[in-house]
Amino acid sequence: MADQLKKLLFNKHFTDSPEGGHLATWQIAPFKVFFLFLALSILSIIVYAYFFTKDPHTFLGNAMFYAIVLILAIVALWLVGNKAWSLKNRIAYFLLTFIILWVTYFGMSLVFGYLGLKFYIGGYALWTILIILAGWGSKNLFDDEINRKDLFFMLVIFLVYTGMNLPMNSTGGFLANFDKLLTTIFHFLKI
Repeated sequence: MADQLKKLLFNKHFTDSPEGGHLATWQIAPFKVFFLFLALSILSIIVYAYFFTKDPHTFLGNAMFYAIVLILAIVALWLVGNKAWSLKNRIAYFLLTFIILWVTYFGMSLVFGYLGLKFYIGGYALWTILIILAGWGSKNLFDDEINRKDLFFMLVIFLVYTGMNLPMNSTGGFLANFDKLLTTIFHFLKI
């Protein structure tokens, strides 16, 4: 009878003995333990609902709703965490590229500011452009060699940085005008 009860939580794990025979050791089975605790939790919720609440139907409905929400949240966190772990190098490259692009933008704003072209610092448009360029650069740049792709990316960076800051009207360049548009939209939507 003790071996039968032991089978509820343990599995036999067969190993080879030094004498050439087979030995079996009992090892705890994580899934059996998980499902036993899950069954005990469900049973305790049902007992609580019928003996300690005024309206068991409403209580069990609420418990079912929150259980589904909790399961979906756990699955979503597991999927996001698993994907993030598999993309950890890409995320690190993205952060590194973003920092390099921000420092490059600031350096170019100093140089071009000295030459008379005012760069727009701050705002939603600048951060959006930097994030897009960092995402593109993190995908293409980190291959341990400098080739045409890297030179093309540097040329694109130079053209985008200077092109989006060339004065278009009294507000400034593309970035300043785009931020003014976004501010107007956010003000209209009261965000």
